[in-house]
Amino acid sequence: MPLQETDFLRRYTSLPQLLQILQTGTLTLLDPKYWDDKNDATLIEKYCKKQKLKKVLALCFAESSETYHHWKVYAEGIAGVCIEFNKARLLKAIRAQKKGLRYGSVKYVRVDKLASYQAKVSDWPFIKRRPYEGEKEFRIIYEENSDDARSSYSLPIPIDTINRVYLSPWIYRDVSNAVRKTIQSLPNCADLDVYKTSLVDNKRWKDALEV
Repeated sequence: MPLQETDFLRRYTSLPQLLQILQTGTLTLLDPKYWDDKNDATLIEKYCKKQKLKKVLALCFAESSETYHHWKVYAEGIAGVCIEFNKARLLKAIRAQKKGLRYGSVKYVRVDKLASYQAKVSDWPFIKRRPYEGEKEFRIIYEENSDDARSSYSLPIPIDTINRVYLSPWIYRDVSNAVRKTIQSLPNCADLDVYKTSLVDNKRWKDALEV
């Protein structure tokens, strides 16, 4: 039975970051101030101040099936990858960690409705402008209260939280085969499914209609 969108989380990123995840067995949460969407980054900064936290770090996923938008914006070029996580296993790994981690689906809000969230401060890290709704984002955040607040947070995860890895739609076939073999040569990764996505060049689609 095909996976439903509620069964997985997808992380669009780069090949170097994938290798770091596989070699260290961790996901890295970073400071949102470096995000491209400054609306989003500012809201989390305000949440941090409102809650009197020293730092809020975050990592984002997609709850949707593969889209061209996700590849083009978050994993463009031949070094782009999409890591598909088993959602239940990943959330179990998060819950096994110490306090400070939260997670949830992002809610998309119109600008004229944002003020109504003034009393819902706990929701602030999980709301975003309506034009981004198609991303179906899911977010993990780490809230830090210590005076020596860290600039990143490493979240340990078992390798079996990863269902499979998709390689860039723009990577050459011969290169993708070499990359797949390299990934599967890493410790505990021999059975990891690694595919080149057929998003922009799908044989079944091209052959479906006859001339």
